[in-house]
This record gives sequence, C-alpha cells and structure tokens, in this order.
Amino acid sequence: MFDFCGTIANFQTFDPYLLFVLGKAKRRRPVIEKRIVRSIIEYIDRVIHIFDNDFYLHKYLLVWMTRGISEEELVEFGKQYYDECIKPNLISETISLIKQFQKEGYYMIIASAGSKYYIKHFADDYGFDKCITAEIGMINGQSTGRLITDCMGERKAFLLRNYAKELEEMIEIIVSDSISDLPIFRMGKRKIVISKEKHQYWVDNSMEEILCH
Repeated sequence: MFDFCGTIANFQTFDPYLLFVLGKAKRRRPVIEKRIVRSIIEYIDRVIHIFDNDFYLHKYLLVWMTRGISEEELVEFGKQYYDECIKPNLISETISLIKQFQKEGYYMIIASAGSKYYIKHFADDYGFDKCITAEIGMINGQSTGRLITDCMGERKAFLLRNYAKELEEMIEIIVSDSISDLPIFRMGKRKIVISKEKHQYWVDNSMEEILCH
C-alpha cells in the first residue's frame, strides 16, 4: 500500500487541486486564501486537533466551494492537474520502489486523502490495482460541496481494513511519509518511510527509512 501526498508526489496535492479546479471553473479566488484568514483557520485547526488530528478546516472549506461544479469538469481538470502539477513532482525513489514491487508481483494499492480525479491517472500510468481516496459527494452529476469519504489517519486505516477483508489478504508492505499513517503502519509486515532529506523523529527500529532529495 502506497500513500500519495508526500510519498509519491512531493507535496500535499488535494488543496492545490481544489484551487486549480476553482480557477479553471472561473470561481473567484477564495477569501480563505488571504493571509489573515488562513492564519485564523490554522489556529482553529490546532484547537480541533486536540480532539481530531485528521481534520483540516481549510480542506473542507475548499471542498464546499466546489459545490455546483460538474463531475465532468472535475474529471477534465483532474487530468490537466495531473499532467501539469503531479507529473513534474514525482519522487524518483518511490517510483523505483513501485517498479520493484510490480516486478515481484504484488497487488498494488494507493490509499490517499487526495482525489481520484487525478490520482487515477497516476494509478493507470503505473499499473496500480486499486485506489482508495477522498470522495466528493455528487447529486445529479454536480458537487455537493461535501466530502462523503475522507481517507486520513484512523479513517484510512478503517477503509483499508475493510478492503483487506474483502480481498481476504493482509497488507504486507506500507509505504508512506507521514506520522498520520501510524495506524496504517501497524497493519503491515514491512514498513517503509519516505523522508525528505532528514530523519523523522517518529520513525522507529521496526521501519525502513528512505531519505529523498
């Protein structure tokens, strides 16, 4: 199982995708992107994280601003975003791991808090078998502005456990960059952490760490 943001792509991809969509759909740039408003949202997030470390208000507000945008547009803009923003920012060390595990015959899964509208293009290009992602709600082919599925932390672990039951298989290898995926790492036999340039304090002796530059 591979995480996507910070593991395969070298940045957090979902919020920039939503801003990309809003720009392409000719929506006004959100007020929440103004520095002072962003600072207030970050403060609220810190308070919320006392109770729920996987909730990010900024993300939910951006999703809300997509309401009324058609799924056709989300698909179209997802392909553009993948070509323009994701492809140039893939982590070469992770791509090498993906190719190695494919040669060894593993069933390949991406589980990410990003969106299927661009991740599926990467999955198709690199031969993944399954994508589990955040899902934006749809009514009559248009965004409701709400997430019906999030895929972070404990929520991601819940979705993966259910999917593993369907496969009647355990997840053998976990590859991620993030401390938020500790619940996922507990599920795997082999745990590989992708770290940017330096050791991460939470990585323990049961994990392999790959430093990327």
